[in-house]
Amino acid sequence: MTRYHNILTFALLLAGATGCSKFLEVDNIGKSSTESFFAELSGLESALDGLYSETFNYYDDYMNYADLASDLVDLTPNASELQTDIFEFQALPEDNAGYPRLLWKAAYNVVTNANNILHFGPKLKESYPDDAKKIDRILGEAYFIRALMFLELSKVYSQNYTYTDDASHMGIPTPTQPLSFNATVARPTLKATYTQILEDLGNARKLLAEGDPRTGGKEVYYVSDRACRALLARVYLYMGNYEEAEKYASEVIAEVPLTPYAEYEMMFRYPEGNPGKESILRLSGYEKTSSLSSLYDPTNQPSAVPSQTLLALFDDPDDLRGKRLLHYDPVYEGYDDLLHGIEMDACVKYYINEKYLVDNKGLYGHVDPFVLRCSEMYLIRAEALCNRATPDLEGAAADLKALIARATGKDVSQVTLTYAGKEEMNALIEKERMRELCFEGHRLTDITRRHQNLVRDASTTAKTTRIDYPDYRFVLPICQLEIDSNGAMKQNPGYVGATEN
Repeated sequence: MTRYHNILTFALLLAGATGCSKFLEVDNIGKSSTESFFAELSGLESALDGLYSETFNYYDDYMNYADLASDLVDLTPNASELQTDIFEFQALPEDNAGYPRLLWKAAYNVVTNANNILHFGPKLKESYPDDAKKIDRILGEAYFIRALMFLELSKVYSQNYTYTDDASHMGIPTPTQPLSFNATVARPTLKATYTQILEDLGNARKLLAEGDPRTGGKEVYYVSDRACRALLARVYLYMGNYEEAEKYASEVIAEVPLTPYAEYEMMFRYPEGNPGKESILRLSGYEKTSSLSSLYDPTNQPSAVPSQTLLALFDDPDDLRGKRLLHYDPVYEGYDDLLHGIEMDACVKYYINEKYLVDNKGLYGHVDPFVLRCSEMYLIRAEALCNRATPDLEGAAADLKALIARATGKDVSQVTLTYAGKEEMNALIEKERMRELCFEGHRLTDITRRHQNLVRDASTTAKTTRIDYPDYRFVLPICQLEIDSNGAMKQNPGYVGATEN
């Protein structure tokens, strides 16, 4: 029988000793080797580098799940079977070569390595008392990343927080210690899952309170107390705790400006030297290939393109997001030959223009996925203001106007919003979330947490054109290998072999 550790893999990530942003591949190491590795501070530092590297790999490979399974994309004939299964909601427990297993394994690989750091790291303070603050910072970053992965896993494998009135439905396993060879881990309630997420973020904040010594723009590639507060705003929004969501979003907005119109496109396209003023946390893809870039590449038979539902939202021709980030124009890119494709609607948030690599522009093409940015905080606060016990619709409108003004190059005073009441304001917020956060891994979560139906437009390439809420297919099944090897694991209701919880 396949043992549990083959899914929740006991991988220790080793980083290169060259001082650059290269990381070695994952190595599976036994307990004695793991203890030996963490006997030195350099081992802990290398493990942290590896943890960031694997977190990048997760986001680059699987952040697209929430978009592929939404109304904002259409697949082309170039899409893979794996992508089509997600798009058509055809994932099955036995899909061991598909998302049910691969996404689960990738995320828990990150969790396992965070747990190694958190388990072995504190002991190093005895041997390195002068480096106690550095060790604490590493532990704080590991706590945050573990919380982030628990949240990502719960979005994919558990129904939304308000699916039941008290969040008593199944969450995801939240191991907080390195697991033994034959460990079995059960699924707690989603309420308990979120309790662990909040606890981890609280621990991270205590250890990161003194701030980040890294400067020069690089600090946005490392976890900070600000990133903790931004993630707390997201977590509380998902929970429907609008007061806390508003509180943390407002704190971050007070500290982080929006990236101005003139720098907005480059923030996505060429983060080397242009990480974006609004960046809170993003992941470095320097010297890494990118699945996100390949998925949407307009010059090389993209697998996914913007849907008409999404494109129709851009009613202002000056909106940079529709004009530049969802449309590929080879002339604008500086090309005049068919080798570089034809003009088309496409996601170019992750498109790397090769001319910047050869014309000595000082820009290096790579994809740095966003984990958190300030634009999302404006949207979180707007939604919280709209839905709190005493709604503030004018305040919510002000947050939306700030984003629209930035995207269109206008002054806030030139932006007009028409709404009559809370319901219409919520519709405006949803529209703005789709325009601002499209292709950044949010849409399916937004549909389910709002208890909405998934409805694709008439021109969609999908056979699955509508799924009414609630539906078991809004979450992936637990892979069968995990069920077979872990006697405590339960399948999601609706899938073969599941029992109602």
